[in-house]
Amino acid sequence: MTGRALVLAAHGSRRDPAANALVRRLAESLRGRRLFDEVAVAFHQGEPGFDTVLDEITADEVTVVPFLTSAGHYSEVVLPEALGRNRRFAEVRLRQTPPVGTHAGVAPLVARRVTELLREQRAERDTVALVLVGHGTARHPQSRAATEHLADTLRRRRVAGEVVAAFIDDEPPVDAVVARLRQPTVLVVPFLIGGGAHVLEDIPRLVGLVEGSDPRRGSVAGRLFLIDEAVGTYAGMEEIVVDLARRHTPPPAPRFRPRMVTHVRKEPGPVHLVGGGPGDPGLITSRGLELLRTADVVVHDRLIGAELLQEARADAELIDAGKGPGHAPYTQTEINALLVDRARLGRTVVRLKGGDPFVFGRGSEEAAACRAAGVPVYVVPGVTSAIAAPAAAGIPVTARGLARSFAVVTAHQAGPGGEVADLRGLAGVDTLVVLMGRASLGPLAAQLIEAGRDPATPAACIQSATTPEQRVTRATLATIADAADRDGLQNPVVTVIGAVAALADAELDAVASGSSGVALAVAAGA
Repeated sequence: MTGRALVLAAHGSRRDPAANALVRRLAESLRGRRLFDEVAVAFHQGEPGFDTVLDEITADEVTVVPFLTSAGHYSEVVLPEALGRNRRFAEVRLRQTPPVGTHAGVAPLVARRVTELLREQRAERDTVALVLVGHGTARHPQSRAATEHLADTLRRRRVAGEVVAAFIDDEPPVDAVVARLRQPTVLVVPFLIGGGAHVLEDIPRLVGLVEGSDPRRGSVAGRLFLIDEAVGTYAGMEEIVVDLARRHTPPPAPRFRPRMVTHVRKEPGPVHLVGGGPGDPGLITSRGLELLRTADVVVHDRLIGAELLQEARADAELIDAGKGPGHAPYTQTEINALLVDRARLGRTVVRLKGGDPFVFGRGSEEAAACRAAGVPVYVVPGVTSAIAAPAAAGIPVTARGLARSFAVVTAHQAGPGGEVADLRGLAGVDTLVVLMGRASLGPLAAQLIEAGRDPATPAACIQSATTPEQRVTRATLATIADAADRDGLQNPVVTVIGAVAALADAELDAVASGSSGVALAVAAGA
């Protein structure tokens, strides 16, 4: 068996055949381009199912593209578990990409479509409200993230006078959102794949359109409502599928070297401490990715995403050694011993850590344990979230005239008995980066205000930086803790406090060279 296959995995519908037909048409178009040896479809509701599709193809390399608008339960639980039930699952080298709806190309695609519709209506942007309608589900809050992220992106691009997100089966509901809008024209873009009855029946009913000859256009209370086709039907979605497949190729086949059966390797294998970067799997270094793809054993942290772990060999041993609040499967001493034990078996070990291994990653302790045991150890630096997270939100940790220096400290279990670290002595540093400070953000802010920082200092929190789940909350030093609680921000979070935090909303070259001020960044993870 040879060749590479592409599988389009969609939710589908047993009641609405149009949804499944859309995915089949897209697959047929991709077959005509001959980019892959095989192109198959699979459905949660429909045939073939997720749990049989691999048995119907012959290729040994398979890229699965979830044709879904959001990450969450179906892409991270239902689909992987069902693929694992295929008889051929252990035989193929498989890579699952992020869902199409989380791709960065979706925002420009929707923006162009909105511009086309405004041109057709001869409407000015300021007079139009754009409502992005996702399906959502209260059972799986993560399903909201892609819709909200897309709305934030389009809002920053000012594609309409107002841009809001609403949901068919979650909060805020469609009817409540449209009721508070005041623009004379309301453009509704269903952030759905097939749409079907949701576009033709549910959304028109929720916005108040009465049944008529055109279910997707009409006036309600003196305002014009236009309901577009589902985003999944846009022509540009095919290019997004192709880009995802090209960026997420299956891991290479393992290279076996002939060995004498009676020979026992006495020399220990190497241990590589590899920084996995701030979250986006594309931000690992090329050297780190090369080592990950060839390792015999991968010992990884909690925040390392499944997408990056899929780069490991199919026969590699994966060990989750991640620590989190109330979760520590291994003590640090046990992790050190684990690295040494696997290396002494002659295996190549990659210790894959979030961010940089030497930025509060306890990499130095692991390196010391390896050296003490006579195990060769090497370090591959990574991009730390202490700098990458603010950058992903458009915030520099240094800026001419605002911040000339920065320091990095940790607030996680700092001080006796786990007390909050005392940062008052560091309040004068231009930019201070505090790792693992989400839970203690309020006390930390209070310390800085007590040490003389202005309570009105700009502040911004960045959650899950560089990933599709990235969210940004803006406030002041005095209110940032309450704002983070209000928005439900969860680790990993980076909080930037200081004049530079305002640069997320301003042109960087507008900073006056004579300005004075200092900056503080609080991060929850390296």
